Amino acid sequence: MKRLFKILLWSTIGLITFLSLIIVTIAWLFNPNDYKLEITQFIQDKTGRTLTITGDIQLSFFPWFGIELGQTTLSNAEGFEQPHFASIENATLRVKLLPLLSQQIEIDTIIVDNIQLALTRHSDGKTNWSDLLALGDQSDSKTSQQKDFNINGIELNHAYVSWDDQAANNHYELVDANLRTDHLILNQAFNAEFHSKINSYGKNPIQGTIAAKGIITLTPTKQKISALQTQLTLQGNSILSDKQPLVLQSKIEADIDITQSQFILAFNSLKLQNLAGQATVNVMQNQITGQINLTHFSPKLIAKDFNLPEINLFNNKDFSIGNGSAQFSVNTQQGAQIKNLQISLGENEFIIPETTIDLLNQIVVIDNFYLTGLGTKINGSINIKHLLQQPILQATLTLTNQNLAKLSPLLNTDLSALPASLANQKLTIQTELNTDLTSLNINKLQLQIGKNQLISTNIKANLPKQTFMANNITATIQSALIEELAQTPIPPAIAFDTLQLTTQLRGNNNEFSVDQLKMQAGLSSLIAQKIDFNQKKQSIDISLLVMDSLDLQLKLHDIKVNNLLKQIQWSGAANLTAFNLRKLLKKLNLTATIPATTDPHVLEKIGLSTKIAGNSSKIQLTNATLQVDENRLMGDLQINNFTQPEIIFAFDIDKLDIDPYLPPKTTEVKESKPIDLPIEMIRKLNINGQLNVNSLTAAHVKMTQVKLKITAKDGIVQFYPFNSLLYNGVHEGNIALDVKNTPARLYILETLKGIQTDKLLADWMTTSPIVGKANISAQLSADPVNIVPTLFGSISLNVADGNLSGINLGRTIRELEALLKNQPLPTDKESLQTDFSSLNGLFLANHGIIHNENLTLKSPLLRVQGKGNFVLKNKSVNYQLAISVVETSSGQGGKELEELRGVTIPLKLIGKLDSLQLQVDSDFLQNLLIERSKAQAATKLNQAKEILLEKHKDKLGDALTEHLKNLSIDDFFK
Repeated sequence: MKRLFKILLWSTIGLITFLSLIIVTIAWLFNPNDYKLEITQFIQDKTGRTLTITGDIQLSFFPWFGIELGQTTLSNAEGFEQPHFASIENATLRVKLLPLLSQQIEIDTIIVDNIQLALTRHSDGKTNWSDLLALGDQSDSKTSQQKDFNINGIELNHAYVSWDDQAANNHYELVDANLRTDHLILNQAFNAEFHSKINSYGKNPIQGTIAAKGIITLTPTKQKISALQTQLTLQGNSILSDKQPLVLQSKIEADIDITQSQFILAFNSLKLQNLAGQATVNVMQNQITGQINLTHFSPKLIAKDFNLPEINLFNNKDFSIGNGSAQFSVNTQQGAQIKNLQISLGENEFIIPETTIDLLNQIVVIDNFYLTGLGTKINGSINIKHLLQQPILQATLTLTNQNLAKLSPLLNTDLSALPASLANQKLTIQTELNTDLTSLNINKLQLQIGKNQLISTNIKANLPKQTFMANNITATIQSALIEELAQTPIPPAIAFDTLQLTTQLRGNNNEFSVDQLKMQAGLSSLIAQKIDFNQKKQSIDISLLVMDSLDLQLKLHDIKVNNLLKQIQWSGAANLTAFNLRKLLKKLNLTATIPATTDPHVLEKIGLSTKIAGNSSKIQLTNATLQVDENRLMGDLQINNFTQPEIIFAFDIDKLDIDPYLPPKTTEVKESKPIDLPIEMIRKLNINGQLNVNSLTAAHVKMTQVKLKITAKDGIVQFYPFNSLLYNGVHEGNIALDVKNTPARLYILETLKGIQTDKLLADWMTTSPIVGKANISAQLSADPVNIVPTLFGSISLNVADGNLSGINLGRTIRELEALLKNQPLPTDKESLQTDFSSLNGLFLANHGIIHNENLTLKSPLLRVQGKGNFVLKNKSVNYQLAISVVETSSGQGGKELEELRGVTIPLKLIGKLDSLQLQVDSDFLQNLLIERSKAQAATKLNQAKEILLEKHKDKLGDALTEHLKNLSIDDFFK
């Protein structure tokens, strides 16, 4: 702007010179309109330019010598594009004749209408007014004495001045400029008023107005401007905004000493929007000194004026009103110095003791500045090189804060809610930075809050490309801070003092990479080979992520996350290296949670490998392999809708043995206790799954080709179909748990066809009381919370061509026969089993007791009918058997039982299921012995009677003989 005003000043001098030449020329001519060609030639000879006068020239001679010039143009300098340098619509200049005789100049009001000036500077620095300035310098050198003058006033109407600065690629305009003064007398004050529109074109266009009104005093050596009130209004994107104008108001006092080339400006009132103050400027030759005082400014209102977002910082009373001051000294050729720059906002203060600007070496040096406030002190130094070319800024900064919570107003955040380990700690930031218009380097960055620390040796940013790189980032975070942030204590097993982090960063405004990330906390670590963020694609790619802790190692690789800001989606692969669950629980001090198992060495090898995918509402595991000791599950798992999960899975298992994971067996009979069944959780289950097991062992029972479908929805959990091959037979099952209604209910439908009972029972019970091919069907229901006491239903049993192992009914009957005959018991070593062709029965379950009324066993020798109970609570048997001998020619010792054919023998089967005992009914045995004795006595009686009758038949009478013949053994028991 200073250069612009100098150009306008010299342009005005050139214009006055131009007018003076015209007036002098016309003064020697009587009819100037007849001599336009001569006037044009005269100007051509003096300036080398073409003067064109299209209007009339009018002269007046007494008492005023004056000239009124019509439309006139002056051509541009050679080599400039615009055809005209200046043009005038009309100009009037009159000088009073009589005062000229006494060498006094008295001029009437000078009137100039619609003057237009086209000022131009080429990119090589050449201007289109330099030749006119040379003429002005020649005329000034000839003037040896300053004359008094008296001008009634100056009136400049609707002037237009353009300034085309091609060197700086800028264009400025004064549009509709108007100047008014009252009577101008040397050494006397006069009023002046100026106003104009201002336009600027280029990269940052500006529009505005300027208005000035004040009192001016002119003397031969000094000029004084008093109470000059100015207002400058500018509007444009580079000023505030396209809607908010910038308004600068000032009241100026100025003293200009021509002989000393010095002027002093005093801005007694300076107002820029919401900023006010005073300033004093002393200009002498190439030296400018002065000082400025800002008495009042409001950061909040200034931020609003500049269309900045409102921040609560300015609502704080400590930042509401500010003031500042500085002294400055400027040498237009060498540089400048600013001393004691001080800005205060309440109790907050910014001070720069000294700033040096070296124009010759293009250096700016700011030493030892500091900012204090909000419990914080920032100090450092700044060095700027190549100021007028491509500036390079170097700085060192140190920030110290005694209490982080005090920074709440500055950061517009309530820091009182910070963890105590941060809010009450000292904050220190130290760094060195180096920047130019293309790059930013931050070196030796160190941030420390208490014992927590962040260090980076170098951070680089390429500003045009908007790329950055941060090398050797290290961080140390105290465990106490992590516990406060997580709101939970760190388990003792993974306790650590500090978390150590190292990494490198690089990226731009669209992409961001984290390389070689490593976090170490005690014995736990996390390593990420590379993490790529892409803002445009809204994606994250992780090539490899490895987490190690407590002998656990989890590897995630080829992780891809997309649609971060929308419906997030992710995929990748995971591998959990096999670990010992028992040791892990011990390290976590969770020994009580280690399940008691039959095999104490199970759960020592658990691992997982799978491909993973999902989004914000589901997760998928595909090609998953879960290892549990020697068991492997392979398949897929999907969970949809995390708020009300739907679980879908399908797993294939080659070999699965459940027994080692069951609780150890105990001889102690424990009372059955109700199960704490999570009813509400089961009601929310939504499961659809399939298990295929090639070989399954449960409770020592072996099944093959197991196919089990599991569904759960609306409070009903069902295991159907549940099919398998079982001991040369087929198993079909259907198990349902209904918790939809209250009380809950468990339903069991089982069918076994062609099962080899000896193999089944041998594996299940280690003994096989029944051998044969069985068909079994069961329909049962129970309360799932307390199954045994509430079990109801029926079980149908049909066994063909088998035997009862451990019981030989034929031997038991033979022993009975020997006892009846008073003979020794059999000593043969016949096997303890009872062969049968069929064994059938229907068993009814009621309140935990299995009751049977129709047990039937058939064999070639025997027929067995039975009834009794089996108590589930203690696994005890109490059975009544009725055995009949039906065949003595075959079967187990049939001929020996001839005497018992047709006799029904009652037996008792009692004891535990694995230790049954067969007993003969004592009442039946007593009665049988009595009957057998009576029969033997009757035989002997009949024999004695026959002998007696035969011997004494002649001596006995008819009556006595008849009586003896009718006498029986029963008569002796009456």
